[in-house]
Amino acid sequence: MPKEELSWGRDRNPYNYTEVGERLKVKVKRIPKDGEFIFVSLRELKPNPWEKAKEVINEGKVMSGKVVDITEKGVIVELFEGLEGFVPKDEVSYDGSMPKKWENVNVKVLEFNPKAQRLILSIKETLPKPWEEYIKKHPVGSKVKGIVQRFEKASAIVDLGDVKGIIHRSDLSWKRPGRIEDVLKIGEEREFAVLGLEGKFVKLGLKQLQENPWELFLKKYKVGDRVRLKVVSMHPFGAFLEFPEGVEGLLPLSEVDNIKDIKVGDEVEVRIIDIVPHSKVTLSAKEETRVEDIVSEGGQSGFTLGELLKKHMKL
Repeated sequence: MPKEELSWGRDRNPYNYTEVGERLKVKVKRIPKDGEFIFVSLRELKPNPWEKAKEVINEGKVMSGKVVDITEKGVIVELFEGLEGFVPKDEVSYDGSMPKKWENVNVKVLEFNPKAQRLILSIKETLPKPWEEYIKKHPVGSKVKGIVQRFEKASAIVDLGDVKGIIHRSDLSWKRPGRIEDVLKIGEEREFAVLGLEGKFVKLGLKQLQENPWELFLKKYKVGDRVRLKVVSMHPFGAFLEFPEGVEGLLPLSEVDNIKDIKVGDEVEVRIIDIVPHSKVTLSAKEETRVEDIVSEGGQSGFTLGELLKKHMKL
């Protein structure tokens, strides 16, 4: 009996199937003309493992198996005698480690095609996800250290050891964020706040390590307050002025008599005319028209209040 006729599997050791002197039931496959040897098969009397697989395997199912071979491209796992599946290298583990030959492992069925005798498995899909384990050890609000690895558009990827972190430009500062490259440098180690998960990344922030200036602002200011603020930037639509607490307010073109008279660094006396909490502050550099002044003007000129309001509102 040829060794390949012992089993549907790759175990070719005859001592694992019989003992010397034992009687076996086999199937005759070929009788040579010389009659010296009769070719028989033990395997042919066992059910084809791919037929059995149709009854017990489906995509997405998690099963146990044994590693029977390790190659450059991946790992071969035997689920039961004669049924082997292939685990691609990138589906073996999250950290690149490999199992040992004959080690028992759990696998998830990724692709199953019994007609083509194709079975693709994943060991990695049965393992705890590193980023989820990281969040368990470092919950939202924790402070962690990481090394800035690279920039991707308006975000930075941070090496946290076993997992990667990501920080977006909007989480760099409570002020209007600039370029991420102006705040972070590749290779530097920084402390970050854990904000949660974003796919396989741990979401990080820098501004969350500081008190939100909006909380301080809302306690101190209200609509109608007059303040003297410094101009921090100029734009075609107006100017941004900064409060001492770090919040910026917009002075629109429509709320200043001559925007050309203002430049970055100037201190301008303005009035708060609108507050959208945690979002925006609108300012005005125009003189406030008070009803008391209009009434006083009416008494001196003889005009009615309605006529004076129309005059001031240019109706």
